[in-house]
Amino acid sequence: MLCGAIMADVTSEFLPAQVGPRRRRTRAEQRAELRQRLLVAVERLLVEQSFPEITIDQILAEADVSRSTFYANFSDKASLLLALANDFIEGSLEVAAPWWEIGPGATREQLEGALGAIFDMYLEHKVVQGAISDAAGYEPSIKKQVVDLQNDAITKLTEHIKRGQANGFIDKRLAPAETAGWLVWMIERGLYTMASSGGTAKIARLLMSLTDIIWKTLYEATEALPP
Repeated sequence: MLCGAIMADVTSEFLPAQVGPRRRRTRAEQRAELRQRLLVAVERLLVEQSFPEITIDQILAEADVSRSTFYANFSDKASLLLALANDFIEGSLEVAAPWWEIGPGATREQLEGALGAIFDMYLEHKVVQGAISDAAGYEPSIKKQVVDLQNDAITKLTEHIKRGQANGFIDKRLAPAETAGWLVWMIERGLYTMASSGGTAKIARLLMSLTDIIWKTLYEATEALPP
């Protein structure tokens, strides 16, 4: 994940001496570590500043890397944000998978747990989501990534709805692709506009409300899943 440990082998420093010398990291591993350090640095800076306000010098200082290292990994600031968006998008699709894997016999609590994981990822990286949404308005490559993410999510949710209809646990009266489109865009906009601020109680209410909406829309009418 985006905010995971940056140093892959720090624990080896604490091994007994008789174990032997640490394995030398490959060039690819070193490059991946430096790339991750730069991405994490940008995310930290986004807490206080908008992406257009952040300078490359600030990124270099925050990541503690040289200018040559930066340009060995990214051509400019826009390519750095593109990489950050790509990591966030891939993580979002992975986190959403448990919802799309719900099957017959699932409960409302299971749905809430799956949606809660989506909330957790958004809240952990909301500054990244905000920067991506803002940049999509002026950066065509970012806009394409956002649209591609939504289309991928819509496709997966459409497949889930069709499977559920075929197996009797999703309302057969629904139009799969159109319903999936409304739900995916609603969730994306709702998280961005409503969940970006507020305490634990507000987030809990938002999650409960979203769960109710999706449960009643997809599953409750069939009476195949327990209420």
